[in-house]
Amino acid sequence: MQGRWVDHRRLYGNESLSWNIAHHFSTSHDRKAVVIAETPAALLGSVSKQWQKVLRQLQRQRSSTLDASKIYELTNLLADMQSIHMSAKPPCDMHGQDVDMHFMTVEQALELPPLCETLYVTVPLEDATLDKIRQRMPSHAMTVLY
Repeated sequence: MQGRWVDHRRLYGNESLSWNIAHHFSTSHDRKAVVIAETPAALLGSVSKQWQKVLRQLQRQRSSTLDASKIYELTNLLADMQSIHMSAKPPCDMHGQDVDMHFMTVEQALELPPLCETLYVTVPLEDATLDKIRQRMPSHAMTVLY
């Protein structure tokens, strides 16, 4: 589809998929993401663990600075990042809960197309399937392919 941002990412060295997703999401200004995975619950656990490491790193950075404006900036960033909610439950089971990062299978994504700003695809997909999933996403949305 034209007008869509696509980021092809590779994992280097001992970099894990969950580490890469957590760090990419932490630097993103978009706070709604969907991760398409073979086993969503397993990937949720490892991304969540990496997310906690990102938070601890920011907390250490905040505690090591004396610059008041930097402390204020990091405090606000941490508050925003600590409020991120991740889930691998099907959207129909969420009962109005607001999820910032949703983990799902390809079948779930085809059934209920994701409403998000960033789509992480961790499984091989045909172009037609990917286009079908992305067609309800905003035109400025980003797709990250692994």
